[in-house]
Amino acid sequence: MLERLERVETKIDRLEVKFDHLETRFDALEVKVDGLGPRLGNRIDAQSLAIEEQGRTLSDRIEAQGRTLGDRIDAQSRKFEVQMEQLQDDMKKFAEGLGGRLDAMVLESKESRKDASARFLAHELALRDHARRISTLEASRPE
Repeated sequence: MLERLERVETKIDRLEVKFDHLETRFDALEVKVDGLGPRLGNRIDAQSLAIEEQGRTLSDRIEAQGRTLGDRIDAQSRKFEVQMEQLQDDMKKFAEGLGGRLDAMVLESKESRKDASARFLAHELALRDHARRISTLEASRPE
């Protein structure tokens, strides 16, 4: 039984050595992690500042583009208003010209109707006169 206790004791001694070795490695890792903290914090701070600067730059660019776009829209709006006024003037002139031309056509049509009526009346009178003469000649003719 003594032999068995000695083997257990040897195994425990080996485990103790291994445990000490693990403890040393763990302490070394702890030192490394502690060293990473400030470095990582500095990098995070630097990245944060860079991101903030990029955000400000981007915000300024967007704001400038918004103002530029607003100015362009205003200019287009003024140009559109001028074009609409010109179009209204052109339409008014066209309507006035068209109205004058239609009035002239109506007057010409009335005169043409009067002239045609006078010609048809003269023609109708001539036909009646011919019909009367033919009737008179037929009535005076012996059968």
